Amino acid sequence: MSFDAAVFLTTVPDLPGVYQMIDRQANVIYVGKAKSLKKRLGSYFQKNLSSVKTEHLVSQIAKVETIVTETEKEALLLECSLIKSLKPRYNILLRDDKSYPYLVLSAGNFPNLTYQRGGKRRAGEYFGPYPDAGSAKETLNLLQKTFKLRSCDEHTFKNRSRPCLQHQIGRCDAPCVGWVKEGDYQESVKHTRLFLQGKSQALIDQLVQSMEVASQSLAFEKAGQLRDQITHLRRTTQQQAVVFEQAKSVDVVVLLLDQGVLCIQVMMLRQGRLLGNKSIFSKLNLEFERHELLELFLVQWYLESARELPAEICIEQPLANKENIEAILTESRGHKVKIRQQGRGLTKKWLALAQHNGLQALKAHLAKNAHYQQGFIECFEILQLDERITQIECFDVSHTMGQATVASCVVFNGDGPLKKAYRRFNITGISAGDDYAALADSVARRYQKVSQQELDSRLLLIDGGRGQFNVTVETLAKLGLTANLLAISKGSSRRPGLEVLHLYGGEQRVLAADSPALHFLQKVRDEAHRFAIEGHRAKRGKMTSVLETIEGVGPKRRKTLLHSFGGLQELKQARVEEIAQIDGIGEALARRIVQALKEKV
Repeated sequence: MSFDAAVFLTTVPDLPGVYQMIDRQANVIYVGKAKSLKKRLGSYFQKNLSSVKTEHLVSQIAKVETIVTETEKEALLLECSLIKSLKPRYNILLRDDKSYPYLVLSAGNFPNLTYQRGGKRRAGEYFGPYPDAGSAKETLNLLQKTFKLRSCDEHTFKNRSRPCLQHQIGRCDAPCVGWVKEGDYQESVKHTRLFLQGKSQALIDQLVQSMEVASQSLAFEKAGQLRDQITHLRRTTQQQAVVFEQAKSVDVVVLLLDQGVLCIQVMMLRQGRLLGNKSIFSKLNLEFERHELLELFLVQWYLESARELPAEICIEQPLANKENIEAILTESRGHKVKIRQQGRGLTKKWLALAQHNGLQALKAHLAKNAHYQQGFIECFEILQLDERITQIECFDVSHTMGQATVASCVVFNGDGPLKKAYRRFNITGISAGDDYAALADSVARRYQKVSQQELDSRLLLIDGGRGQFNVTVETLAKLGLTANLLAISKGSSRRPGLEVLHLYGGEQRVLAADSPALHFLQKVRDEAHRFAIEGHRAKRGKMTSVLETIEGVGPKRRKTLLHSFGGLQELKQARVEEIAQIDGIGEALARRIVQALKEKV
């Protein structure tokens, strides 16, 4: 039964609210809000629609549900909530799952300066948020070189008997072994705090005065250290020319559109310093007014639990719901959030800077996507792939001598990586170093709940040769599935550009070294390799850290234990009596080791 728009519109009230468009499969395909539901929904069912994309959306509608709200402000909040939970295909989901990074100056007599992403979990002063990890780590690197605060954790700091490598390369004054006085260290902490607060010039002036005093007192070594600090800071402030006198926290938001791709550029200023930019991209499924896109972004972006709300948000154009959005954000923050539209002077300068950076980011994004699309299309032409294929999924396995085995699955389409679809698999219950068994386990777990129809739209790429290819075929057969399958091995010389592609029927193909299809497959394969190694290292580091937490097990005993048993996996399976036989480890310590490995690994 087709949707009767005329009958439906007679039932729609002339009130604010939210509407949900539902297709024939009962999926919500679009969520929208309106000051007047009757007028807004009526605009979708006119004879001549302005957009082909909107026509396509309307053609799929089987049902429309409405929710009336008391105010337009409530409609804004409800629309945001429904988009987050339902993820309709025609809506723009302008979210970033990553939390912002901070630099944290801990409490205590000898505080450390560290990088942290996420919530404020521990005591200390938090500086930021930085728009990305790169800008935060660049600042941390500068401060380690300049003021030499420690970066180690409290456990390491309290248990060191000699300086670490950070001291040897000139990035720490070694307070762990008492090589710096508390007063001198606190002076470095004070200088670090001033820099992170954006008071760079005031800090340089203080250091210059201290250098002159030290020089007059004939403390030439101290004067030399201060001179080096001043040099570091002056170079940085020259490179970071964008420093403003206003000390409030400000986000500058601009919107750019090109070739159906939306770019939202967020420029973040804190305490007068530009911390950097963040670019958020999304493909447009429907035609939107620019003010609607900005409204969607501001509500979706700033209502995330981990997102920090600035005191002021500068935007490039007027908003129809400015007062409502300010009220929503103010309630969320706990005190006033001001949205400044367009503006003069400093605000105009900020917007121009954000616009310039956004244009560069959008150009780079479009060029990158064009490269992916060319490679993806050529894969179809050269390898004669099924036209139903919409994405490639690639598997790889990583371990160290059979320990901490992790398998990865990364997903790409014609626009590049789909990182939200990536998966990792911790592999257990197999013989150490059995890559075939690890691959079979990960493939089985990945597709055990996938239908044949779903699998027909995917190309499976395996990092390996004919053996890995055959194992994957056998594993899928046990699940009652068949797949478009391809394995890629590095060839006899293992040089990039000479990869061998393994297909069904024992066929092998070698593509030209400059083939876009080969470059695309290499990127997918390398990304699977990177993702697997990243997971393996994290797992291996976690496992090794368990031994580090056991009282009485220092670096020497840890090394002896791992060497004696051939790795942590074997040590986990050892009995108390076997561990107690190792030189320097008695029965009591062996029991603590066994208990810790059972509880934490």
